[in-house]
Amino acid sequence: MVCSLNVRAKDQPIGEEIETLEEKLTAFFDPIGGGLRGDGWEIGRLPTFDQILSFLEEGFPRLQISDLSAAVLKNGRTTDLQEITPGPFDVPGPVKIKVEISA
Repeated sequence: MVCSLNVRAKDQPIGEEIETLEEKLTAFFDPIGGGLRGDGWEIGRLPTFDQILSFLEEGFPRLQISDLSAAVLKNGRTTDLQEITPGPFDVPGPVKIKVEISA
């Protein structure tokens, strides 16, 4: 499963903070060492929208997130993360992250 994550924020962090955000989100989605506690994701369980939002708010308190969307590509079909029911063998896969900063 491939997850596409779009984050739109109202703050203007410097470039290094955006890189750190992308790195930490990629690590968060890692099926082996990711997750909220760094112990990975159980097979058949995907991060929820609320978990992603909580992770961003706790890890990057300066960012005012104005929009967050997450979609999953499974079997060639894109579905909003909030609408998908993971199968028993699904795990998070590669993540495409787009961070957009607006004034």
